[in-house]
Amino acid sequence: MNIYQAALKLRLDYEETGIIVDAVEDKETNLYFIFHDALHTYLNLAPVEKDEPIVLATELVLGGQDYSTNSMLEKVTADDISNRLSKIPSEIIELLIEFYTKRFN
Repeated sequence: MNIYQAALKLRLDYEETGIIVDAVEDKETNLYFIFHDALHTYLNLAPVEKDEPIVLATELVLGGQDYSTNSMLEKVTADDISNRLSKIPSEIIELLIEFYTKRFN
């Protein structure tokens, strides 16, 4: 499943929960949410508040940033992230790293 298919899967699976699935005017924001939603699917995490810290911390790690200094993410452990990332195909990991590295640098 590619990035776009993973994002679409999340949006279709959770469309009736009230998540926002519409595009916005800004291309960069739309692209970010495609990757963000895809990451939810790859990490097997629902788009709910309790799962968001792991997704956000993983985005930071993929972009080469330190998540541990962010108080909102302090309960996320390296094991949480590495165990979930280990289940994602390497070619997808490469795309995610490329995207998040550019996003945060």
